[in-house]
Amino acid sequence: MLKHISARAALSTVLFIATGILGTEWTVAAVTSIRLAAVPALTSVTHSNPVDPAAASAKLSGRAYDWLLHQQSPSGLLGNQEGDDYSVVYANALAALCFLHQGDVPSAERVFRAFRDHFDEEFAAGTPGGFHQGWSVRTGKAAASTDRWEADNAWLLIALNCCRKMTGRPDFDGMREGVAAWLMKLQDSDGGILAGFHGDGTPMKFKSTEGNLDSYAALVDYPGPRARILEWLKSRMWVPDQHRFRMGSTTDETALDGISWGICALGPEFAGELDYARSHFSRKLYAERIGAVVEGFADFQRKNRIWFEGTGQIAVAMEVASCDLEAGRCISELEKVLAAPGSKGIPAFSNDADWPGAATKPFVASHAWYLFAKWRYNPMRTSDTFPN
Repeated sequence: MLKHISARAALSTVLFIATGILGTEWTVAAVTSIRLAAVPALTSVTHSNPVDPAAASAKLSGRAYDWLLHQQSPSGLLGNQEGDDYSVVYANALAALCFLHQGDVPSAERVFRAFRDHFDEEFAAGTPGGFHQGWSVRTGKAAASTDRWEADNAWLLIALNCCRKMTGRPDFDGMREGVAAWLMKLQDSDGGILAGFHGDGTPMKFKSTEGNLDSYAALVDYPGPRARILEWLKSRMWVPDQHRFRMGSTTDETALDGISWGICALGPEFAGELDYARSHFSRKLYAERIGAVVEGFADFQRKNRIWFEGTGQIAVAMEVASCDLEAGRCISELEKVLAAPGSKGIPAFSNDADWPGAATKPFVASHAWYLFAKWRYNPMRTSDTFPN
């Protein structure tokens, strides 16, 4: 799993409420009623002038995107959650992808320049290379004690690739090539990419499935290394009789993002993973932020909480797998959180927070994956994996 706060920002995914999945029979009309019940904080509802659910949903997604725009600081970076100085590379890459999707290239380039300004020192000879995971929004500088994760760097490369394709400009090519070269240096003899370096500079000796899925999507210009990553994923991490990926080289457990990103990065061939998510990760819990019950997915099987970022991830994976109705249920549950009275946005968790504010403050990654699902946009899609 990505190490977003401490070592990773565990987050959470919303459950689809399709008839029969949980033994609870919900009609489309009932889901629409829930959506309408959540809207009054945004729109006046009267019997004579009912609110159009699609319009109300569009307002919510617009508000979620506006929050991301306002979260960007003068340094170009976005704090992980509202009011935070702490920032991670992954969250900023997601925000940049949102900006690019909406045609706001200047906001995305502000993110990229914040990292490019420190590229030479981060990748200098005598250092492990790679961007540190943690950064200060206020100073725009890296937190030197944080790890240098494969996954964070891969997501930055995914966003840089998107910008290059969209603009055609070579402004960030040096950084793109440097990050790609660093990732490929971490490739082991078995084809898997090692996880990176600890804050003290010592190398990590394990491989993360999630990080290798990220690297597979990021190294689109390097077919040889990508083919070796894919072979490692299929031969070492895939459990065919259970239709799931192991979390990594040191554990047999499965993490939720190994499911969602397996589908997002590798395509509908791995859509069978969704059954494992339904049977092992689904939750129905009370969400502190909105004071109501929300259905969703936990980040780990042992956790009894909903990871809202992962909700969006699963929704995107469902769209890839053509499970559109279920994806819509996920989006509706996220919008329940957005539309709650006094809500500023979607936090990291429903409950059982790993850090202060994680169940109450709007969280960048939760917003980004909700928006990707709403836009039907898969940021891990590559033309060779998804030719159509």
